[in-house]
Amino acid sequence: MEHNLVVLVDEDREFDSIIKTKLESEGFAVHVADMPQMGLRMIEEIHPDLVLLDINMPGMSGIEFINELKENPDAKAIKVAFFSSMINPWKGGGDLQSVASELGAVAFIDKAVDLDQLIKQVRELIAAPEAGM
Repeated sequence: MEHNLVVLVDEDREFDSIIKTKLESEGFAVHVADMPQMGLRMIEEIHPDLVLLDINMPGMSGIEFINELKENPDAKAIKVAFFSSMINPWKGGGDLQSVASELGAVAFIDKAVDLDQLIKQVRELIAAPEAGM
């Protein structure tokens, strides 16, 4: 099976371990960054197929992270999906998927998603022809 490369940027190491194990059991190659700056460097070095990005992180929010990532010409085409447990992280509300798209992400995935559903979503996002899916 072809290894699709996923970077998970999230500070919750216990949660990250569960997600990494599940994704790897389904044939994905997974790198975890528990700090946003580490995630930016990792993405620049390995150019993953998909980034799963938490929104609420120490030192830099997911929104700040994606803005910085999209400023890098070598990384701006990399697909990013917000991956959060926040019910509605956007100030002023709005549809989660629409706001995520406006911010440059290909999706918003709730961390409470069933793991099999997560695998399905990750596969679909990676298979999508472009970041603007």
